[in-house]
Amino acid sequence: MVTALAVIAALLSVAAVATAVLALRILGQLRASVAVLNRGAEGEAESLLESSGRHAAAAEQLTARYGDVLVAIERQRLQTEQTATAVRAELAATITHLLTETGKGLRRVAMVRYDAFEDLAGRMSFSVALLDDHGDGVTITAINGRADSRVYAKGVQASAGAGTDLSPEEQQAVKAAMAR
Repeated sequence: MVTALAVIAALLSVAAVATAVLALRILGQLRASVAVLNRGAEGEAESLLESSGRHAAAAEQLTARYGDVLVAIERQRLQTEQTATAVRAELAATITHLLTETGKGLRRVAMVRYDAFEDLAGRMSFSVALLDDHGDGVTITAINGRADSRVYAKGVQASAGAGTDLSPEEQQAVKAAMAR
């Protein structure tokens, strides 16, 4: 029985030695892997841990910069909106001003031709009304006779004579001008 125990003990010791050799081999491979992590692969100046740390720091910087870029974009968007609002307000004011000013232009014009005297034909006399949108302006009347011609100008305010009465022909010209 002692020989059987000795054989079993010998087998167990061989198995233990084989296991130890295998463990040492695995330990060597692990040490080589740790060495690569600590010193980097062949020809590299930094280890994998250093490289990972550097990349993590770069990622933090990019994240911070991304936040700064988002803030800058938002600031630019607000400035653009403010500028657009200011431009719209300025355009509205300009349009209002232009409409007011163009209303002051002598845009309403009409002419009435007539015979000033019964013995003359050809409707050579005329009255012209030159008015703005408010009915302010001037009438010019030319009366042609056989021997002479006379020209009169009268001011018009709110479609009525300013200080002088308008003749029926001038009133007709004013009315026609305001109807346009």
